[in-house]
Amino acid sequence: MTDKQPDNSQRNPAEHLKEHQWVKGESGNAKGRPRGSVSLTTELRRRLGDGEEGQRIIEALVNRALQGALRGDYKFFNMIMERVDGKVVDKVIHADAGPVFSLEDLQRIEKLLDVADSCDD
Repeated sequence: MTDKQPDNSQRNPAEHLKEHQWVKGESGNAKGRPRGSVSLTTELRRRLGDGEEGQRIIEALVNRALQGALRGDYKFFNMIMERVDGKVVDKVIHADAGPVFSLEDLQRIEKLLDVADSCDD
């Protein structure tokens, strides 16, 4: 090692970042969300839990989701299925692993199709 090159093994690796560190007692996001403001989640919970009005909003949202699913919108269909049956676990199925759907799954699908058909009438 020459005299002009510093010994990197003894140098603090974060030394060059010191000028970018926050000053103690200062906010890292001074212009962030103002104190006392309400988050979106808090406001949604408040409105949806607001007695009859909240119930009316929930029913309207459910109806909109069902209409979207029945029109063939995959996002609404997938959202409804995940809330009714839970998220599907990703797994690899080999060709010799047996049927993809159980008899119970097929019966549920059949009932959903019957309901969808009755909504079209």
